[in-house]
Amino acid sequence: MISKIFVLLFAIVLAVIGQTTKPICNIRCGTQYVPVCVKQDDGIVREFNNACLLALYNCLNRQSLRPNATCVKDIVREAVQDALRKSQRLPSDSSFQGRAIRDFVDALRRLIRSL
Repeated sequence: MISKIFVLLFAIVLAVIGQTTKPICNIRCGTQYVPVCVKQDDGIVREFNNACLLALYNCLNRQSLRPNATCVKDIVREAVQDALRKSQRLPSDSSFQGRAIRDFVDALRRLIRSL
């Protein structure tokens, strides 16, 4: 009877220790910025610099998150491309407003190239 209780207590202790220790993850990630984004169950979107860092996060936290959300970089790129498409329909006049719009569009083009 005492041995059964001891075995049961030992099993409980092992289960608790197994849940509190961090796993050993032999994953080494580079610094390349190719963002992947994950929307978690609580609605929070997390951005990881690359897929490797997401894999490392999953390993360390015993999770299995997968990319399933649009990253900010992609949202900005889409918005800039949309603005550029709309700007091509603007009349090319020499007024101050026209020049200001063209300057703004040029700035958007530079931004999209940098993303």
